[in-house]
Amino acid sequence: MEHVNRKHWALAMFGLLIAGLVVSSDADATSRTYLNVGVTHVQGSIDGPDGPSMSRATSLLSSYPGTFQNIILMGWGDRNPNPAPGVYDWTDIDRRISHVRQTGGTPVVTLCCAPDWMKGGAPGTTDWGKLGYAPYMSKYWDFAQLAKQVAIRYPDVKFFQVWSEMRGFWDASANTWRSADYTKMYNLVYDALKSVNSSIQVGGPYVSMRSFAPGETAYPSSVSGQWGVIDQRDLDAVSYWLKNAKGKDFVTVDGSVLTAGSPRRLLVSAAASTEKFGAVSRWIRSQTTIPIWWAEYYPVPFGNPTGMSEAEQVSVTQRGFQVAEAAGVSVALMWQPEGHGSLSWLGMWGPTWKEYGGFPTSIYNVAKPWLGRHAVDN
Repeated sequence: MEHVNRKHWALAMFGLLIAGLVVSSDADATSRTYLNVGVTHVQGSIDGPDGPSMSRATSLLSSYPGTFQNIILMGWGDRNPNPAPGVYDWTDIDRRISHVRQTGGTPVVTLCCAPDWMKGGAPGTTDWGKLGYAPYMSKYWDFAQLAKQVAIRYPDVKFFQVWSEMRGFWDASANTWRSADYTKMYNLVYDALKSVNSSIQVGGPYVSMRSFAPGETAYPSSVSGQWGVIDQRDLDAVSYWLKNAKGKDFVTVDGSVLTAGSPRRLLVSAAASTEKFGAVSRWIRSQTTIPIWWAEYYPVPFGNPTGMSEAEQVSVTQRGFQVAEAAGVSVALMWQPEGHGSLSWLGMWGPTWKEYGGFPTSIYNVAKPWLGRHAVDN
């Protein structure tokens, strides 16, 4: 077992080196960027008891060393790592990072969310109902220092996404994003991470690219298609960050094929709706040459609310990957790779808490050509 782990560790390090080529070469207009499909582990992802199901799921990840595996600082299955000033509990993050290492993955950390004492709560307490609250501006520095401690504790983590969907940064009175406040926090986090290791790659603003049916948003943009129209305020958040971020190594956004209006729906077929990812990615490319990441990539909407069959989910997922790659996307992270054992969420493998779980799904088979690639064709 020790020999296998060392082998995976070496392969993961090789993957990191090659991943650096993606970052450095993306600005070369003559190069073609290959898509890297990765996963975001949340509650229940390879959390089952030791046994055949866990072994099967683990072997699937191990089969493609270098695959991006993202974990979240706090929430979605991970407890508060900094419940009070100067007090740390790394139990959950240690466990997840250890698993990424054991499977030879390329670790990614999403720096969200903030401990309660940074947003008005009492030290030592955690109100999970306030998970999406942004830290007070006076605590941005403290959040950056927490990010720094993460980088120190896990020196092999070279990719960090700052925050998630700009949670807590919405200005209700102005009816738009508090992009300046988010960027202030981002800049402090950027400096803190780079002070640990200048080779660390930092990305933002991780805003959701909301699309609406024509006439359902007062802020339509020029990025549109049969699938809908992107809200201009979301594009403005990206533009502001690109202009004012102190440093940036990749731009990260997220989104689904569903409209954001009420009711949420598909305006055209799911396959045709994946063109949204291409349109947004091409717009981002028109603004910057840095790599493009989709932090949460939903060609099949989470929970499958439109009731796609397994065959439809497979077809739409494959089409989504093809569209992303053609548009020059470097990384697309699939939220919760462990399935529910039903059409509501196929995932990439069956539930590890079931005796006969952990087997690859049809979605995993579709994703295989894009797992652990880290390549650029010059």
